[in-house]
Amino acid sequence: MKNILPSFSMHQISKRLLHIMGLSIGYCCLLLLLVINRANAAPFAYLNAGNSVAVVDVETMTEIQRIDVGRRLGHLDVRPGGNYVYGVIGARDAIGTYDPKDREITVIDTHDYSVKPAIKIPDSILGAFLLQVTSSPDGTRIYAIDNKNYLYFIDAQTHDILHSVQIDDPEYLLGDVSDIDVLADNSAVMVAYQGRFVFYDTQSYADIGGGNYPFHGSGVKSVRANPRPSRDINGTLVTHQYFSCGTDSIKGYSTCVVSSDQRSEDGQYDENTILMSSAELPDGFNTVYTRIANSYDGRNTFLNTYRGNLDNKYAAIHVFQAGQTVLRSGATIEFPINAAIPINLDAHPSKDQLFVYTNHGELYKVSYQWVEDWPFTQEKLQISNGGGP
Repeated sequence: MKNILPSFSMHQISKRLLHIMGLSIGYCCLLLLLVINRANAAPFAYLNAGNSVAVVDVETMTEIQRIDVGRRLGHLDVRPGGNYVYGVIGARDAIGTYDPKDREITVIDTHDYSVKPAIKIPDSILGAFLLQVTSSPDGTRIYAIDNKNYLYFIDAQTHDILHSVQIDDPEYLLGDVSDIDVLADNSAVMVAYQGRFVFYDTQSYADIGGGNYPFHGSGVKSVRANPRPSRDINGTLVTHQYFSCGTDSIKGYSTCVVSSDQRSEDGQYDENTILMSSAELPDGFNTVYTRIANSYDGRNTFLNTYRGNLDNKYAAIHVFQAGQTVLRSGATIEFPINAAIPINLDAHPSKDQLFVYTNHGELYKVSYQWVEDWPFTQEKLQISNGGGP
């Protein structure tokens, strides 16, 4: 929670996002989450493992618990110091299948690992399923979104649905949303979908605009709140970063960038928004970018990447200066992952460590140093029944 450590969470890459990136993977439950437990301040990762959730002590890189949740969860959320882990189905094998549980949010107590009564979301449209879930840094709200682009505002204590709104008509039956997060001050929830992202005020539920780099094409793939917003060289507060790809409408060629947006004086994120500094990503043969994450101190933004093909893949984590959004010199952390695909990334909530999770259920801990060439060490733990099929 916010009064203990900077907030952060990691979300499952939806089947739609994998499709956008050109990956061919079946039904996936791909997630990496950390939480600071109040009792002993030990950080844990919560990872999918078939019809259960694996709890890993990331200090010792050992699995300490399996929680039977009765179904495969494709997307989890938890906050540092949070009392609960929230999970939803996240994806489906095929169009037309339906299970009432697809509209439920699984709730796990982080203190005793018990499964609490699920939060049931009424059907917005018959057959709709929940894609993603997140919670506010202060633990008072839950936000869920389904494949019909309905966003639900939920009271975390009573589980009452406070409001719901359809962001837009869905373009894809299996869902348009690629990411969701909440700003560190709890003021707005951000949703990345259909190549852009939109902000909703958490109190009035009003649409307060959205943004995207001036691209034609696929657009925003990932958006993440900065746990400790910092100011750039112009004194502008950087509250979030996003990762976007497409054809640059100004420069006229295809590229990917990490950037941000400033809220305008009228309180909107719209065409009046001032475009912040951006970092163009290095190009390369067989390079695929996936997710972004922010360091606990708000100084760095990390972008998860992999290179190569077939059985010769490398995880490559690019490091950006968050306040100015520039690629740090020599700051790329790269290590072999063989045939696996790194599909999630998160940062330790209080140390210079990163965690990478692959579709083969491999959890990597990467400890880096703030010196020239960013030297690092890594450890790996295999999660049985984890990752994807």
